[in-house]
Amino acid sequence: MRLSGTQSLPARLVAIALATAVSIAAAYALYRLVERPAQAWSARLRYHRRREPSETRPEELEQLNPAF
Repeated sequence: MRLSGTQSLPARLVAIALATAVSIAAAYALYRLVERPAQAWSARLRYHRRREPSETRPEELEQLNPAF
């Protein structure tokens, strides 16, 4: 491994295991700090069903497009 300067096989295996552990720990931290709060915030959003054009009343069309 060029970057770490390790030459022996056991040192390389330790370096790979350490890099894997750091990567998993970072992913877990981002999940806890970013992903879970974002999921909780998005669960609070409420979406309204859009009406089909045939369900729109003429008064509503006038408000949307005064040229009607």
